[in-house]
Amino acid sequence: MKCENITRDKILMTAARLFADKGFEATSMREIAESCELTKPALYYYFQDKNTLFAEIINAIANYSVQFLTEIYQSDKDPINKLYDIVIMQVTRLKQNPEITKFLINAPIRNIPNETKVEFYKQMQKNKEMLIHIITEGKEKGYLKSDLDVNAFLYCYVGGINQFIIDHIKNGTENLNEQNANVIVRTLLDGARNH
Repeated sequence: MKCENITRDKILMTAARLFADKGFEATSMREIAESCELTKPALYYYFQDKNTLFAEIINAIANYSVQFLTEIYQSDKDPINKLYDIVIMQVTRLKQNPEITKFLINAPIRNIPNETKVEFYKQMQKNKEMLIHIITEGKEKGYLKSDLDVNAFLYCYVGGINQFIIDHIKNGTENLNEQNANVIVRTLLDGARNH
């Protein structure tokens, strides 16, 4: 069973890389199988078709995202440190699995089956709710300005981090590290922090 999970994970990571590099339409199941050193029938044992495989990558990413954010959300740290930890986790995750982030940036959402889209958006809504709670807690505990617009701050926070990561992926910048991630968060927080 453990070997089966390793093979499944290898297929997901390989397919994510190929979809990100070549696009969904240009990537064949044969190419995925060959890249995984599997036969096509072996690949079809795990995934019935390309759409199912694509959807499974999306589901795995969503589940992992909720899992890591939940760990930070439930920690005993103050809201400011939680916001820093989220960014550090994203940078660390990108360095460990750059193909996943590249997949998310380049993958066409139109290829996701509707039921997967609905589930993905539900998972992302959980993340949004946890972030809103962290920011609201920061306001209530006096770490952030009392008149801070939580949703506006959320969009700036998520957008700033995403742009930082996209710049690294698209342009190959070498500035993707914890120090620079912290600078981005600190810059945003300095405008929102209650002094």
